[in-house]
Amino acid sequence: MGDPIPQHSSRKPPLKLRKLYVPDDVIHHLMEISELAEKAKTSQEDDELLADRAPSKYVDPILGTLMTEPVLLPSSNVIVDRSVIAKHLLSDPIDPFNRQPLQMSDVIPQHDLTNEIMKWRTEELSKIANASSISSRNVDGSVK
Repeated sequence: MGDPIPQHSSRKPPLKLRKLYVPDDVIHHLMEISELAEKAKTSQEDDELLADRAPSKYVDPILGTLMTEPVLLPSSNVIVDRSVIAKHLLSDPIDPFNRQPLQMSDVIPQHDLTNEIMKWRTEELSKIANASSISSRNVDGSVK
């Protein structure tokens, strides 16, 4: 069998995997993948919650998601998220707002807005974490 599961792992492998005689290194890799998937799910849930709370200028007008890398479409003067417009341009090389030809090299990064969104996102996540911490305490200050 492979190496034992490192002590830093916070979870034990499911009993089903141990009964199947899956090598320890494979179990370790599967557990790492599971933890990464859980983090990605949490991040996506955070972004969905934040998009609902975000000022409209932080939200991509195509998908309604919180932008992470806003860019200006020069012919329509609309700001969208880079990943969203990149996917759109793969299938249709036009500005979706005015049907003018558009290439990724035409879009203009909005660095100040990116920084503003990241600052807002950090502050909002901190507020959510603090609110969650407060709501998990009893009136006397002890944790529920």
